[in-house]
Amino acid sequence: MGRWLVVGVAGCWLACAAGTDRRAQIAAGERIIARLAVDSEDAPELRFQLGSLRLEEADALDAADAGAGRGERMREQALAELTFVLERFPAYARRTEVLFWRAEALSALHRWAEAVVAWKEVPPQASENSVLYGRWRLAQALRETSQCEEALTLLDGADPRATRERCLCLKALSRECADSPK
Repeated sequence: MGRWLVVGVAGCWLACAAGTDRRAQIAAGERIIARLAVDSEDAPELRFQLGSLRLEEADALDAADAGAGRGERMREQALAELTFVLERFPAYARRTEVLFWRAEALSALHRWAEAVVAWKEVPPQASENSVLYGRWRLAQALRETSQCEEALTLLDGADPRATRERCLCLKALSRECADSPK
């Protein structure tokens, strides 16, 4: 299949995202990726988009209480796509986003030890809220792996500017750590 045809189909697939059923988008993305060469220059973007769609669908399945682990299976598939992008395309321009969503997927799957490593790989984000969220998720993963002291230190020393959100996060984590083994 010619590169321009693939890019055209992929562009249409991505452009139609808002008006189409997410499951249909996922199926279309899978068909497009199956036709691409593994190392195609379009592969990382398409796989990242497919992984993102799968994470959205997993959240929707969980919200709909779809049962039978469907959301978890969808997250596992998303995680595989995101991991593939990181391993095969280390220079991908949106690598920071892929790192973030991979860490988020690991957290959502309660694979806490892996999530700790993944959250530590995510570079600091541009906005204070993003930084706070990343630190909070890392602290949560640390707490889940019985590393409460490191989790508390992470949030306590996160930012000298006291924000309401940071204080709430620290307070909640302190309470959770007090109830769990050190």
